[in-house]
Amino acid sequence: GGWLCLYGGTQPDYADRTADGQPCLVEIQLPQPAFGPPENGRATAHPITAAISDVASRKATWFRVFRADHFTPVFDGSVGLVKVPDGTEADADLLLDDVVIGEGLQVQIVRLVYQAVKSRHGK
Repeated sequence: GGWLCLYGGTQPDYADRTADGQPCLVEIQLPQPAFGPPENGRATAHPITAAISDVASRKATWFRVFRADHFTPVFDGSVGLVKVPDGTEADADLLLDDVVIGEGLQVQIVRLVYQAVKSRHGK
């Protein structure tokens, strides 16, 4: 399980940094377990139930996944359209049918992928 919040504005450099007053546009509960097994450093979320936004209209640009405690950040990522104007998918970690989130609108996650970041020891 866990929770996902969509935000507008500038994504912080790290998931442990605050969202600097940016409101959560919509909060969505993740299934248990949230992700399938990883393949080549990528794990895709299991289907996520849609949620209704209760904030004024804004464009979602990034997201943060929290542990089930609703407080501890796990990772951040980018938000994009499932179909961009040229008909292709956006190169984003989370895909939506529409990135404009508004009060009373249903928000359905089309795809959410966690990409493990490779790091080099000492760098």
